[in-house]
Amino acid sequence: MSQVIMQNKTLTDEITLSSILDKSITSINIPYGVTIIGSYAFFNCSNLSNVIISDSVTQIDSAAFQDCTSLTNVVIPSSVRYIGWVCFYNCNSLTNITLQNGITSIGRSAFNSCSSLISIIIPESCTNLGDHVFENFTSLVSVTLPSNLTFLCILLMVVLP
Repeated sequence: MSQVIMQNKTLTDEITLSSILDKSITSINIPYGVTIIGSYAFFNCSNLSNVIISDSVTQIDSAAFQDCTSLTNVVIPSSVRYIGWVCFYNCNSLTNITLQNGITSIGRSAFNSCSSLISIIIPESCTNLGDHVFENFTSLVSVTLPSNLTFLCILLMVVLP
């Protein structure tokens, strides 16, 4: 299986670990109606290179895309308020992540070891950045932080070049 398009999902509003058993998928379109991408939902889907997230999703839980080493581009819609810890950990092919205004909290190590990212803009709506969010970014040259952060861990940029 190389592509999954989830349409007319009526059984649940959450994609969980048991939802994606075929780790060989290369593309997924998360349909409108899904509100939560659960913990470990796409964990270790190492061939996954394309994800389209609908604007009904409000939460992306811990490790949801951890070790998706072929993932290159992600757009987080404005409906998402929370990105969990290690959510995109070790997505080392990720070159672009777009965080639209609306997100309020990014968990610990959410983007840790995304070594191909060159720049990232955290939107003004974000008030909480967990520790180690940008650790092990070997290509990062630019980080734009919002002016209204209320929690910014001191270990945020441990290994910036």
